[in-house]
Parts: sequence; structure tokens; C-alpha cells
Amino acid sequence: MKKVLLALLIGGSTLFSTQVILNDGTIINGEIISISDEELHIKVSYSEDLFKINRNLILEIKSDESSTAPLMPQLQSYVALSSQNSVEYSIGLSDKLGYFGGISKSWIKHQSGSRESYIVAGSTLFFLGGIGYGQKVYFHKGKKLSSYFSLTGSGYYALGIGAVGSLNITGAVGLNLKIFDWGRNKLFVQFGVVSMYDPVRGESLVLAGEGGPSFLMPSFNIKVNRGKK
Repeated sequence: MKKVLLALLIGGSTLFSTQVILNDGTIINGEIISISDEELHIKVSYSEDLFKINRNLILEIKSDESSTAPLMPQLQSYVALSSQNSVEYSIGLSDKLGYFGGISKSWIKHQSGSRESYIVAGSTLFFLGGIGYGQKVYFHKGKKLSSYFSLTGSGYYALGIGAVGSLNITGAVGLNLKIFDWGRNKLFVQFGVVSMYDPVRGESLVLAGEGGPSFLMPSFNIKVNRGKK
């Protein structure tokens, strides 16, 4: 990570050398001139013009942890905000838990522009449920449409005449379509295919449709993601 140094003071604005990572994985190295609630101004070595970056497009700001120079309070609070977890609520056939997560909540850690990890917990009418951990890798992450692969390991339960509990490995390939966002909240529609396997029982958990592949079933969700501004 780039070293953050106090360079100069101009009209009360502090200049820093740092690394800005955008949501699509783009990395910008430069000097932060100023930062506001809506945008960040950064000076780069290959242009005389200042870059104006909307804060909604910023995934993370990296600084050198070994640096002894303190960050200005405004930037310090933003760096903390930019690296914090986001929370996602989902309704539908989960791409993380399958039919064990008709309603689910995920605590997401953004590791880089194309990768994230998460803890997920969900239930379907209280008779089915599960909790697990997984990783998601984006093939493409656009402003409106993103494609990804995810893999989740979870424990599940099923209540009926007899209670059953076991393990589930869920793999999914899907698309996220952003409908709109407001403030820290984003509304997505997710659709794709999932495969579910119980390694303890050695059997597929997929509810295969007639004439379709026995190892895949569709996934469709409405998701609300609450994260950083």
C-alpha cells in the first residue's frame, strides 16, 4: 500500500499520496487534494488536470499502515467507512444457500475490486434454514450489470416429521442487475443457476426440473445491499 504523507497545506486542504480502488477494480495512484461528502479530487502524475471521483464509485482507499503521519480527520473517517463491511438482505431462491435461504442476510467483506467474502444466514418458512461462509469472484463488475461465481459452505437443517441436519456446498453462477440506489442502499435483481451438494450424505440437494440437468436449478433473488456511501 502507498505511503500516506502530509505534503502541504493549501487553503486548509491537506495533500496525501495514496491509492484509490474503484468498484470495477480500477486502481488510481495519486495525491488526494480534497474530499467532500459527494466526491474526491485526486492529482495523478500523468495528467495536469484533477480527477474528480464520485464517492459511490470508490471501493477502498489504501494507505501505508507503517506511516507515522496522521490522516486528516475527514479522510480518516472516510477510509474507515470505505473498508467496512456491507450488509445484504435477500428474498428468493438464494444463490448462497439455495432453498434453505428463502429469506437471508449476508455480512459482506470487500477484499478487492473483484472478490468478496461473506457470512450468510437464512431460513425458509422456519422449516428450512442454514448458516455458512463463502467467497464470490466477479468476472465483470459494471455500474448496472455484474457477472460472478460464488461458492458457499454451510450447515443446514430441515424440520418435518423428523429433524435433519447436515452440510451443504452451494456453487452459483449469476448476474446482478442494479435497479436503482438511494444513499447507502442499492436494489438488485439476481438471476442465475445454482448447484447444491451434501458431502456428508453424498447426495445432490438440487430439485431438478423435468427435462433439465439433474445437478442445476435456477436462482432468482431480490436483494437490498446496504453499504458505504
